[in-house]
Amino acid sequence: MNGILIQYVYNGDEEKWQAAIDEFIENIQSDKRLNGHFSYEVVCHEGGERAHIGHWDSAETLEHLQLQDFFKIFSKHVKEFAGDTLNPKRFYSKAKT
Repeated sequence: MNGILIQYVYNGDEEKWQAAIDEFIENIQSDKRLNGHFSYEVVCHEGGERAHIGHWDSAETLEHLQLQDFFKIFSKHVKEFAGDTLNPKRFYSKAKT
């Protein structure tokens, strides 16, 4: 399983942020190619810290996701929300329960 961890700080309009997250999650769940092959979780910490954790099962799944208009729109939103605090890191699972 491959993944990405995206960390940033956001102290802006919470409703705007939540709407972008909800729309992205809904689009993932509605996409038959992604459903069951790509998962996404968003967590919040104190002080406006946010973390997004995405997992995908294959390079083909990631490529499919990245070709979708909704992904391009969401990526733009995340960059706007994060500003200069954006910190993405790719990772590869070595063990899991």
